[in-house]
Amino acid sequence: MTRFSERCEVKMICVLFFILLFSQEIYLFSQQQNNPFIASPFIGDKLDRIEENYLQLFPAVTNFQEATFYLNPDSSLTLNIKFKLKDQVIDTTMLYMYSLSQLRNKINQVVLKDIRENRVEEIELGIVNNSYAGTVYSFDGKQIKLIKKGLSNSPNDYNDQNYLPQFNYSDIKTLTISESSTAVTIMSSLLGMLVGGLIGSALTPEPRQSETFPEAFIQPWEDASKSMANVLIGVGIGGLLGFIIGGAIEVPVDYDVMSPGTKTIIYENSLLSKSK
Repeated sequence: MTRFSERCEVKMICVLFFILLFSQEIYLFSQQQNNPFIASPFIGDKLDRIEENYLQLFPAVTNFQEATFYLNPDSSLTLNIKFKLKDQVIDTTMLYMYSLSQLRNKINQVVLKDIRENRVEEIELGIVNNSYAGTVYSFDGKQIKLIKKGLSNSPNDYNDQNYLPQFNYSDIKTLTISESSTAVTIMSSLLGMLVGGLIGSALTPEPRQSETFPEAFIQPWEDASKSMANVLIGVGIGGLLGFIIGGAIEVPVDYDVMSPGTKTIIYENSLLSKSK
């Protein structure tokens, strides 16, 4: 009976020890949770599913729900991540394997690459007496988060919240997007066809004179055929070049902010809408 009591006491002490240890960890983590930490201006203090689909910070995690980062006293990061597994939400906390600078650099590289490759059109917003030009990062129908133009020239500034202002859609007075114009493309194609035809005609050799029969009768037809062929080739090449150049030319187009279709245009030109 005594041995049984001793065993019970040992087990109780072990249980109490683990409870105390676990409680201490929970307490310390809850202290960290009381201090919201903005890992990056692009995700704030919490990474949601839409942001993850775009940034791909956790590509191996299926059915990702959200992730929150916490900065530890030693500058390392603690990660609280939630994901679904067989209709069950798994909530786990772990030490993040990368540093804060590595996390921010990974996020910045994705955004910078898409801006440099013109993955979406730049827009210009007119708000009261100010105008802001740049790339739309996100739009939820009510608020626009805009990456200010010129940010791609200073990668270090990507961690500066001032380069990522947020505006209420109701405050926007004007919206301008530079895009290709059908009229410009047509005019450029016609001009290219005209110039190409003239060049083709100018490159046609001088007609040869022949006094013998039947060359004197056949030669003018051959010269005319060659001249027509050169003109047609010039028209085709010139028209194609004009079409390409015209399509690359963008002109500013103003949109009515009161039109429902304008919101769709903004959303389609936001980076988060281009999730992988």
